[in-house]
Amino acid sequence: MRPGFLFLLLPVLVLPGCLTMRNSKAIDEYRSPINEFDRPITSGANYRILTGKMLTQNGRAVMQFDSVLIGDKRLLNIESSAAGMRFYETGERLEQGQKVYLIQQNACCMDDAAFRRILFLKPGEKITPAEILKTYYRFEAGTTTYPDALLAMDFTNIFTFMAMHGFWQNDTGLSYFVQAPSSDYNEVMSEIEWQKRSRISLAAMYGWYAVTVPVDIVTSPFQLIGMYLLGKGMVR
Repeated sequence: MRPGFLFLLLPVLVLPGCLTMRNSKAIDEYRSPINEFDRPITSGANYRILTGKMLTQNGRAVMQFDSVLIGDKRLLNIESSAAGMRFYETGERLEQGQKVYLIQQNACCMDDAAFRRILFLKPGEKITPAEILKTYYRFEAGTTTYPDALLAMDFTNIFTFMAMHGFWQNDTGLSYFVQAPSSDYNEVMSEIEWQKRSRISLAAMYGWYAVTVPVDIVTSPFQLIGMYLLGKGMVR
């Protein structure tokens, strides 16, 4: 059998076996909270800087930002301390608070020097959020007043995310630095509401397994034949 024919036949033999895997991948991507976030891709710099408010109490900071989640009247709150971060959606707007900045960027195209500068911040370090914004993002934040903070949220195109938060209690240097790693994304963002996602649509995607699994079982011999033929065709 000619190798060229094998490559034409292989998709017909193997495609059914991909249905369940494709459905699983589609479910993981659809249910991800990342679908609720506005992640604009702009020409040139793939980041934007948003202004929010921050309240501090008992060593804990609560930051709030508008225009991060898709849709009107959706507010993102980030509660942060040296122990970690909590992300949740709220409808209650902070009426007062210190001005705080969010760097939202797409990890595919971020400035590596800026990313590393924030990632490797150390407690006690003598640098201010305003200096970081000016040096690495050409953004003028004005005079620094304390307490102060800087939050960076880095999104990728594979439905993952990482957040970094530095907090300055006073002018003696960075008080603490905390991260939310991408491996914990779905857990960290579990309190984001379902508005752009639909639980009914998700249930239908799970129901599709009733079709894909039997098809996989019936076609499994043909899939094995296809893989065998592909192997023979490639060694010739």
